[in-house]
Amino acid sequence: MKKLTALALAVIMALSLCGFASAEEPRTIPAVTYTGETVNAASLAVGETFYWTFSISEGSGMFSGAWLVDYPEEYLTPVAVSSTWSGGLSSMISDTWSEGTAYSDQITVNTNKSYQGATGNVPVGEPNNMYIRVLLGLNSFSYWGLQMGGPVIRVKFRVKALPPMSAAGSDNGGRFINIPIIVLDNYYYVEGSTIAPGNTYYVPYEQVNTVPGKVYMNAVNQNLHTVKFFDITGRFVDAVLAPHGGAAQAPEVPAVVNNDAGCYRFYGWDRDISNVTQDMNVFAEYLLVGDADLNGVVEATDALLTLRASMELMTLEARGLFAADINGNGYADAEDALSIMRYSMELMDTLV
Repeated sequence: MKKLTALALAVIMALSLCGFASAEEPRTIPAVTYTGETVNAASLAVGETFYWTFSISEGSGMFSGAWLVDYPEEYLTPVAVSSTWSGGLSSMISDTWSEGTAYSDQITVNTNKSYQGATGNVPVGEPNNMYIRVLLGLNSFSYWGLQMGGPVIRVKFRVKALPPMSAAGSDNGGRFINIPIIVLDNYYYVEGSTIAPGNTYYVPYEQVNTVPGKVYMNAVNQNLHTVKFFDITGRFVDAVLAPHGGAAQAPEVPAVVNNDAGCYRFYGWDRDISNVTQDMNVFAEYLLVGDADLNGVVEATDALLTLRASMELMTLEARGLFAADINGNGYADAEDALSIMRYSMELMDTLV
């Protein structure tokens, strides 16, 4: 019995060793680092521009990726984006950077300066932050050349406003603002895999390092507030800085918006921006054209109210008058009432 037990154990050990020897060796998963540039823009005034880059480490086997450049929209505005590749691929492309033509070297980088975030596993970025996605073109270049290099993205920023002391960081180099890089997704190539339907030849990175960018700027000793503006749909339009107790400069929005519910005319902003004392969100307010009673629909009742107002038999409140003033002459008249009646009877397609 002891001999049989020893023999069984020997067989089990031999099988285990054989299995271990034939098992696939663990893959070496490369790390990838995203690095933002440090730029000295302290001498620049509002309206002037500078270039800022961020790069992905060479030799990381980059296959594809997507990132957010989380620039502070209160102080900087992107005006152009261009790209190239570092490392081994640099000798395979003829495009070079041109200060005069920012897009002259764009290769395979897609950008969206109005990224609003997404659902699911993709993080949601701050409104208006630049979204950048890089896809390597396997049909255009030798893949191993791509793997040797790394994407380098260059953004041309315009100084929109100088940050207040309270919003700027400080070190031995002076006052600065950070430009974080948020990684949405990134994949590397699995060496030796066959590119064919049904095969998995790229996998997510397990080790991701990010180095935020830094821009030195001339910070101002002033108490400033951030005012963010949103359109009729609630989508971010712009962010501006206003001095404490001062007025905020509102962005331009469409005067008229047409959608399935009808025609809407811009009435104004929903909050007073002439005396800003705190950070605030401001939304564009639109009124349905022809809706004199402000109930959300245009019907014969609105035409009757407008006609009575034109005869001075009643007074429409300011918002109702704005909606009823079809011809834009500043008051309700018989012409407005007739237009609203014809529209309510579907004899007109639109009131504006």
